[in-house]
Amino acid sequence: MSQKHITKTTRVIPWIILFICLLPSICANILYRHNLVNNHESKQNGNLISPVVSADPLKLTPLELKLKTGKQNKMQWVAVYVKPKECNEHCEQRIHELKNLKIALGREYHKLTLNTTSPQQLNNLNLLAEQIYLIDPNNFIMMQYQKEHNTSNILKDIKHLLRYSNG
Repeated sequence: MSQKHITKTTRVIPWIILFICLLPSICANILYRHNLVNNHESKQNGNLISPVVSADPLKLTPLELKLKTGKQNKMQWVAVYVKPKECNEHCEQRIHELKNLKIALGREYHKLTLNTTSPQQLNNLNLLAEQIYLIDPNNFIMMQYQKEHNTSNILKDIKHLLRYSNG
């Protein structure tokens, strides 16, 4: 090989490396500016309640015994099942699913409290019976799950919220 050919390739190689490094940024910028990627889909499975509603007027009935464990958490999320006037087989199954949902949280089980309430307690809150509502640590009702929702989807949402909250 001649000296001229070696010099030419040594000049081109840094430009090739620079181009390879900048190519992903250039492509991402083009995709972003021309809205070719749709990242605006929501990740939650339930229905966000907007604006959030204060849960202060609710009278909640715990679904579980309060056990004194080593992990006490002030920042707890609350799952509330609004029972129908008469709790039938479907209602009992839903309550059982909620209890299993808490067990499925594993080591983060202490960050979620399970409660029930009746439709008579819902006065002016516009909440529906046979629904599951999620209350954040600031005591706001922020998400609703209809009776058709699968508990595995509710579990995904709760795990996601627990991961990104300060609890």
